[in-house]
Amino acid sequence: MKPINRNQRINSILQKYGKLLSQVDRWFAAVQKRYPKDVVCKKGCYDCCLGLFDISLLDAYYLQQGFSQLPKSMQKKVINRAEKILIEVQKVQPNLTSPYYLTELSDADIDCICNTFAETRCPLLSDRNQCLVYPYRPMTCRLHGIPLIDVKHGIYFDQWCELNFVGRKAESLTDIAYNFTELDKRELQLFVALTETVFAKPIYEIYLFIPAALVPANVL
Repeated sequence: MKPINRNQRINSILQKYGKLLSQVDRWFAAVQKRYPKDVVCKKGCYDCCLGLFDISLLDAYYLQQGFSQLPKSMQKKVINRAEKILIEVQKVQPNLTSPYYLTELSDADIDCICNTFAETRCPLLSDRNQCLVYPYRPMTCRLHGIPLIDVKHGIYFDQWCELNFVGRKAESLTDIAYNFTELDKRELQLFVALTETVFAKPIYEIYLFIPAALVPANVL
């Protein structure tokens, strides 16, 4: 039997992560079906695609899979947008250099960047305000928009899109609960497996902004 090489291990990890993300998508769709008047998320709405927010290295690798499938001309366009954003970010925070891992910055530094670029369009947002790599979007993009209630521990995250569940209290929405504790556990297992493969040692936390995940040779 031939030994499994590095790329094969990475692809296997990403396949498992894709299945985990699909489970999240099914949960979100079920909530939307149950509360059609309260969840107004729809194609073309891009409120949650503005600003800079962190994604994990695992998300960055998964995102790259979708990005690599875009036409070369579109890739070039997106990379150009991402590089321009990073140039502006570095004017605010010069210490953020390649590979642009946010773990090197303080929470205050990251908050400053996020506040400064709160209206910045995601470089993967098309001219029609649609995500160019929607099936490969990060976990946080899939979870954003509705209250997150854990089946065992109650409110997991009590901030959601102001267009959804208007006037509702998260405490009353127990029927949309999901096992976020288990989700976090499984995501971390895959993240550690990825870092062991890439860096030859387990690492438990690496985050970066989406533009940084698109710069050639920065992640992969």
